[in-house]
Amino acid sequence: MFLIFINELVFVLERLILFADNAKIYLRILDDTNVVQLQTALDSVTHWQLSISINKCCVLNVGKVSHHVDVCLTGILVCT
Repeated sequence: MFLIFINELVFVLERLILFADNAKIYLRILDDTNVVQLQTALDSVTHWQLSISINKCCVLNVGKVSHHVDVCLTGILVCT
C-alpha cells in the first residue's frame, strides 16, 4: 500500500529519490528562484502528510560555491 501511495509523489516532484522508507529531494541551486523551487517541493511533501524526522534532514552543498539556503519543514528551519 505504501508503494502505491508514494508512487504518485515521484511524478509530482521532479527531483526525488526513494529508497525503502527514505526520500531525498535534490536541486541545483543557482539563484533564489531555485531556493523557492526547493521550498515548494518540501511543502508538497508535507502536504502528503508523510511523517518527517526533522533531526535527520539537512541541506548538503556540493561544489566550490556554497549557497546559503534556508528552508523549512513544517515550520521548522532545516539546518544548513
